[in-house]
Amino acid sequence: MPAITANAAPRSTIAPTGNSSACAAADTVMVDIPVFTAGEPGVRVPQLPGWTRFTQMDSELIRLTLANPSLIANKFAPNIVITVEPAPSPDAATVYAQAQHNLINIAGALDIAVTPATVCGLPAERLAFRSPGMGPQSAERHLQALQVFTRSGSHSYLISATVQTTDPNNADYQRDSTRMLEGIQILAPSVSR
Repeated sequence: MPAITANAAPRSTIAPTGNSSACAAADTVMVDIPVFTAGEPGVRVPQLPGWTRFTQMDSELIRLTLANPSLIANKFAPNIVITVEPAPSPDAATVYAQAQHNLINIAGALDIAVTPATVCGLPAERLAFRSPGMGPQSAERHLQALQVFTRSGSHSYLISATVQTTDPNNADYQRDSTRMLEGIQILAPSVSR
């Protein structure tokens, strides 16, 4: 993924994990995802202008949701959701296969296209897919996800960043979703939380 050039130092004191020079640099405000357990990897995501933090869905699984109300189409605000979950296996390929299985069989994902990627030197996958509307009169959603497998100590984690819209041809959404997914940083556990 292409890097974003840096204009200012990030607000956080968390150090990137793996090869720090492989992390995308930030040219905008970065938000640190809440950490729930000691030793858990941190995640940082760009918060672009117009993207507002919503806490209604925050949980141990869903760590951050940003939405852009100015881009509403078909009564749906484009959003990005970041999840952090313990991985069921120490093997990245197994974890990614299970995640895709869940997208299809639980979330109803259609036409999944998968591209290998790396984030901060870690194995990752970029997915593009569609999902039926969430009701009889709701529009089909178009989603992109970045899934990153990482280890912290003896624990493995799957970190997912998923952006979605009902208007995939909107140029502002395309620009913002690309910048957010390409700007994600996976971070070493913080020692000073």
